[in-house]
Amino acid sequence: MSALSFAKRFNGLYSIQRNALHSLSLSERSTSISGTGRIPLTKIVATIGPSSEAYPQLEQIVNTGMRIMRINFSHATYEEADLRMRNLRLCKGLSALHTNNKEPVLNVRGVMLDTQGPEIRTGSWGSSSKEEEFVVGQKMTLTTAEEYRNRQLRSSERPEGALVWVSYEKLLDTVPAGSCILLNDGAIELKVDATNKAAKEIECTVLNAGVLGNKKGVNMPGLAVDLPAMSEKDKMDIRWGAKNDIDYIAASFTRKAADVREIRDYAASLLRELHPEGPIQVPLIISKIESTEALVNFDEILEESDAIMVARGDLAVEIPMETLTNVQKEIVRKCNAAGKPVIVATQMLESMQKNPRPTRAECTDVANAVFDGADCVMLSGESAQGKYPIASVAMMKRIIDQSELEMQRRAPLSLLSTTSTPVAASSSVEAMAEAVVLASSLSSSAQQQQHQQKKQVACIVVVVASADWTAAAEMSRLICKHRPHVPVVCAVRDIKSGRLLQLHKGLHPVVLPSGSSDEAVVDYLRTLGFLHIGNSTTNNHSIVQQVLLVEAAASGDVSIRLRSV
Repeated sequence: MSALSFAKRFNGLYSIQRNALHSLSLSERSTSISGTGRIPLTKIVATIGPSSEAYPQLEQIVNTGMRIMRINFSHATYEEADLRMRNLRLCKGLSALHTNNKEPVLNVRGVMLDTQGPEIRTGSWGSSSKEEEFVVGQKMTLTTAEEYRNRQLRSSERPEGALVWVSYEKLLDTVPAGSCILLNDGAIELKVDATNKAAKEIECTVLNAGVLGNKKGVNMPGLAVDLPAMSEKDKMDIRWGAKNDIDYIAASFTRKAADVREIRDYAASLLRELHPEGPIQVPLIISKIESTEALVNFDEILEESDAIMVARGDLAVEIPMETLTNVQKEIVRKCNAAGKPVIVATQMLESMQKNPRPTRAECTDVANAVFDGADCVMLSGESAQGKYPIASVAMMKRIIDQSELEMQRRAPLSLLSTTSTPVAASSSVEAMAEAVVLASSLSSSAQQQQHQQKKQVACIVVVVASADWTAAAEMSRLICKHRPHVPVVCAVRDIKSGRLLQLHKGLHPVVLPSGSSDEAVVDYLRTLGFLHIGNSTTNNHSIVQQVLLVEAAASGDVSIRLRSV
């Protein structure tokens, strides 16, 4: 059946479903759309740190909804990272509980190695006090002279003003007089007055009061910097990742497509060195967009990357704060159009580091990221070092649930129906994937409603034809690109293949044997919680669950079967 005819077959049911959903009360919508329980589509990336690395806490975080564990190598030691990896592998997840499986084989949570990146930082004060306070109008001198790296001079030690070391050797060639330099995430803004290349010094004036501690970040908004794609520390950290089978490398301060290629090639060379016996999947590269230069080169970075992270911390220092929302939305829109996962990160529930409840603005921030089309939302300090790591993940999941339910109420056809720019199919296979999404959204007909019974697709299952796992994974990604309202369960041959699919919104990898019968697949999904035993009832209608089974082959042939369960 062609994609066009397949879509036309179900198109007439669209208006009926929309009217039915709008007729429900707020209290009924959740039950109508999600049945007796709901699997969220938007994924949660949680940074694991001192507050959450112990096994009991991490097990709860996994069961609460974390799909990808982030290890931040700006802070983590190798000993801490080893502990977090061991404990994650011990976590069984709710799937294992559903199937009474005592082995952790069903845990397909991915692991993200977040590099520190080639950052530019200040030095250390080298005395008992680790910070210095500055006032408006005060003079400060920046230097690249190595002797001041660990003994910066305070204002009290130097009459002409404090002397602050900066790690960027080409600083004097980069910042002209009149330009702006930001220290400590913008806490201190400097205006460059003059440069002295012979002395390796830049004379500056402090424009706003602030405190400068040891080894704080330095930003030069609007200026192109000449930094390598990886620091020596990054290379050591990626080597650790290659030894420990991590799934994703979040590349900090990506500025151009060549940076992505260099990191991918380096990771591949490590795997060839460490695993000469056979091919090993290279970790997927997530480019972190954190600078003006990255925004200028965004289209080429997106094409080269496997995924994108909107890293709003440094990005909001590099660009005017009031433009951040627009930039975030544009990045997410472009990623959606390309079918590549996008993560929105930084301070999403920041106040939950100290408080058991987030602010209203934080709840809205997470919801808007979901509405925009983010594949993942990320927790940083909230889950790594805050007082309420488990509650933070639980809160984020609840916000995701309610946001996605509202999106379906507004646009029952697919989540993309809420955007103004439709995603056009680029191939016949993608056209079929788009038709699958359309079919999954149409759950009832007039005749069914007359008999007080509605049929509702609970999930889309992509199974393997002739052991062609690659075709199944690609079809799953294409289906998720068009944003169905229901989970997409992809059959994978092993845990590693599943972990590499975790970033995609709505895509849930499950290890299934090749050639499993439809009945066996349905039974297994029921044990995993994707389907519910017995029919549910809402708005005086009995809901019969259905599964849309999609069988994909490398030839491009696609078989689609609809089964009631």
